[in-house]
Amino acid sequence: MFNDIFEKNKVSNDNIDIENYFIPIFDNEEDEKCSILSNNIVPESSIYNNLFEKLANQNIDSIINSKVLNTKETKIYSKSNPFFTIKKPLPKIYLLEDIINIFKNKNINIDEKYQGELVLNCKTNNIFIENIKKQLVIKKRKKNKVRKINKLENVLIGRKRKSDETVRNHNKYSSDNIMNKIRNILKKYLVTFVNNVINKLYDRKQKNYILSSLNLGNKSSQLIKHIDYKSIANKIKCKENLELLSFTIKKFLSYNISTKYKNLKNTSNQFNKSVIEYLCNDNQNKDLFNLIFDQLNFEDWLDIFIYKKNINDFSGFYSLNENKISIIESSLVRIDNLFSKIIGNEGNIFFTCFLLLIYNYKRFYLIKQGRKNTKIKKKSD
Repeated sequence: MFNDIFEKNKVSNDNIDIENYFIPIFDNEEDEKCSILSNNIVPESSIYNNLFEKLANQNIDSIINSKVLNTKETKIYSKSNPFFTIKKPLPKIYLLEDIINIFKNKNINIDEKYQGELVLNCKTNNIFIENIKKQLVIKKRKKNKVRKINKLENVLIGRKRKSDETVRNHNKYSSDNIMNKIRNILKKYLVTFVNNVINKLYDRKQKNYILSSLNLGNKSSQLIKHIDYKSIANKIKCKENLELLSFTIKKFLSYNISTKYKNLKNTSNQFNKSVIEYLCNDNQNKDLFNLIFDQLNFEDWLDIFIYKKNINDFSGFYSLNENKISIIESSLVRIDNLFSKIIGNEGNIFFTCFLLLIYNYKRFYLIKQGRKNTKIKKKSD
């Protein structure tokens, strides 16, 4: 396919116009291929070599004044081409076919019915699925246009009532709503995983001793508490979500604990942090907890949860003895535990949108364009 395109749009080596020739620099191979298709750029080494020879033979003043090294022209070109607007290298895009292949390669048990529906959705042009796919592809930036609202149009705002059958643009299939659900699922199952490990290392009496020695005054079967919903749900900005991915598990779980623990209000901002520090200083198990809390970050946990990575991909894993390795592996809770629940509660289309976004979590926020701050700052007197 690419060969036919190259032959059709082949550029002659003998006749290169240096003044109007631009050398693109791509972030990754995927962007290069896309740019070839959209802009008819032919990245043949012979063309570049010939171009560089001509540049070398020119007078240095003419090179500086040429369009090749003209900063303004380069800047304009960057704005007109979507593949030059993102400076950070983008993670690979995972489409449904790629996700299904991960399930097969990892021998993930998925009901044949669900698997068949996923395969069917690869070819279905559902409006919600297509909308998610569009948000995972680099788009050309457009100037902000003022949205004209018809005065006769009845604009509905607020929470939709159960009796309301109107179709809203912002619904459960919207990417921000699904991303919020993903963050809370990752939070929930991370706490479950950590508590599974703790419960296999300490009995009830030992856990109560840890809490009393820390003056936390709580007798519970779970040492690590669920963190406050708002601390995660309110993270809607691209920058905040990208920063969240870089948090160590220790930092992530050190958020204020949930308000549902009413008898722990006085220690809500230090409960998990105190417990984690105690565990990391336990001579008998600190190698295991240092791996979980300090070596892994939230992005690592996401990749482990969706089978992009395994816990044994991290160097600290091999310093553990066989018993501790077995404890970690048997404590993991991963995405396949959610399949029947999400499809049963939300439906197959939502499940497909959910998979596309959780497997492209970082890519989504790298591509997403943040809203410009239009607020005028008041001058200080």
